[in-house]
Amino acid sequence: MYRRRPQGARDIFLYAGTDSLPFQRFSSKLGTANSMAKAGGGLGATVLPLAVQALINKVGLQRTLRLFGFLILATGIPCELLLKG
Repeated sequence: MYRRRPQGARDIFLYAGTDSLPFQRFSSKLGTANSMAKAGGGLGATVLPLAVQALINKVGLQRTLRLFGFLILATGIPCELLLKG
C-alpha cells in the first residue's frame, strides 16, 4: 500500500525560493510579475500530475521520469543562468 510521506518542509523550501525571484528581477511592475509567477505555479501544479499519469500509462514509469528529468534540466539551467547574482 502506498504511504504518503510528509512533504511540508520540502514544499516550504521550494516555495520560499521561487517566491523571492520576482523581487530580484523586477523593480517596476512587481505586482504583475509576482501574479504571473503565482499563476504559472498554480497552472503547473494542476497540469503536471495529469501529464505525468498520461505518460506513465503510455510509455512507462522509467521513460516518464527520464523525460521529466531532461525537461527540468532544459528549463532549469537557462533560468539559473538568467538569475541575478
